[in-house]
Amino acid sequence: MAKKKITVELSNNEYLNFLKIIALGDFAFQGHKKANRKLYQTISSICSYAKDFNCEDLINGPNLIDGCYEIDPDFMSDLIDECLDVGEVPGEEDIRFMLKSSE
Repeated sequence: MAKKKITVELSNNEYLNFLKIIALGDFAFQGHKKANRKLYQTISSICSYAKDFNCEDLINGPNLIDGCYEIDPDFMSDLIDECLDVGEVPGEEDIRFMLKSSE
């Protein structure tokens, strides 16, 4: 399939909100499916623009091994606290701990 080029103009705040949507989607996807390389590369591509939108502190990368960018785990943890009511289930691990320990 041929690639199509699109141009999207975003403010810094719109890019931040876009990152949040991408991060939450990635979080939900990873909870149910094994890693998808094409999806990971697309997320990396979007994250590579973080510096242009003053969001570089929310992204890690490029990684030395594959050159990919990824959402910073601390940003992800804060985002989960902001957007999801994860609470604590008695006898279960805290979801933020599982996220940080999976690195």
